[in-house]
Amino acid sequence: YLLRIRIKLTKAQNNYCYSSKIRFNMFDDLADIVRFHRKKSGLTQADLAKLAGIGKAAVYDLEHRTKSTRIDTIQKVLRVLNITVKLDSPIMHSYQELKDEASKGIRSKD
Repeated sequence: YLLRIRIKLTKAQNNYCYSSKIRFNMFDDLADIVRFHRKKSGLTQADLAKLAGIGKAAVYDLEHRTKSTRIDTIQKVLRVLNITVKLDSPIMHSYQELKDEASKGIRSKD
């Protein structure tokens, strides 16, 4: 389960910006990434849970590598922390070309 992600965190009150491109094992490093961003944002687990509209236990589980964490829960947490996930693979360019062609086809019918 390797994904390439682009992380961007902006904290307006002190103009803090962190951006990098890293490769991670989804369940091992995701927990560390979420914890790092939560702490840099000055949030407690309870604060993050409230902002994401989830229970505090869900944040705890995510930060402690519980593999049963639901994808919608992960998405809510990542959205609050301003973390974006970019899926990448050796053939992703082919998918993007197909998607672009389909998009052109829809526009030409209008």
